[in-house]
Amino acid sequence: MEDVHVSFRVPGRGWRGGRVQAVDGVSLTVQRGEALALVGESGSGKSTCARALTGLVHTSRGTIRVDGTDLSRLRGRALRDQRGKVQMVFQDPYSSLDPSMVVGESIAEVATLTDRLRGNALRDRVAELLGMVGLRAEHATRYPHEFSGGQRQRIAIARALARRPELVVMDEAISALDVSSQAQIIELLVRLRTELGLSYLFISHDLSAMRALVDRVAVLYLGRLVEIRSADEFYGSPVHPYSASLITAVPTPDPVVQRERERVVITGEMPDPANPPSGCTFHTRCPYRMDVCVQQRPATRELRDGGTVACHLPAPVSVTLAVSASRA
Repeated sequence: MEDVHVSFRVPGRGWRGGRVQAVDGVSLTVQRGEALALVGESGSGKSTCARALTGLVHTSRGTIRVDGTDLSRLRGRALRDQRGKVQMVFQDPYSSLDPSMVVGESIAEVATLTDRLRGNALRDRVAELLGMVGLRAEHATRYPHEFSGGQRQRIAIARALARRPELVVMDEAISALDVSSQAQIIELLVRLRTELGLSYLFISHDLSAMRALVDRVAVLYLGRLVEIRSADEFYGSPVHPYSASLITAVPTPDPVVQRERERVVITGEMPDPANPPSGCTFHTRCPYRMDVCVQQRPATRELRDGGTVACHLPAPVSVTLAVSASRA
């Protein structure tokens, strides 16, 4: 994604209505075989980024390339073939599965787009995909309502894998599950990444779960990227105050650490995206706000560790970690 902008028309703002800039100049790269997390509060633009990447919403500016191919320039079958390389798994697996179709039909419908299979070969492919996600071949004859939430999410993952994608976008794909189901899906995703060589883009607000899954973290606030770091650097020494506030908001099971750790506390609500603040959009809630933050939008600058940050502060924010530094 290079300088991607996405805006939506909002009725009732003047006689012509107005527009909300949901994504404001996002440039983001997912390397082959990499797992990247895009994190931020609800309303920050994470899901809109994901939908722009998969072609579910139109960009008003910018380019989206897959393997160097600009998707905005493709039409018809060429576009369908390229979009098969990027598949998406949604938050609610029940609403993304057709309740009137058995799950085998839902998976087969997608599998035929890539492999052009029929008959026994198609049934074998559906059984293979179900096996990849820890389900049995006989599950293909059941309807979505006959499965638990964790099983339905496995089915949604199998359907995404049916297109043989290179990148899978997980839009809050584990947030609606209970803790035990979350752990099982995380284990499944780690295994599939190793076995199939997948790349992942995780859209999430659950920083503790992302710690076990990703190589890098990108932080989005009000449609703008404020920090991109390796996972170790991000969880060890966040640079942007917003990043620090997100990390220290995650509770820790150690009561001593929970009582004694430093917190970066932000107050107030996220501003109206239809009328964003001047300068740094985070300045209305930032505890380290300076005059320049109100007047001037911070440029994105590179850090010594290879990450980037958009902040006027000269040094990283010092915080006591809320999440263990050890990788799961």
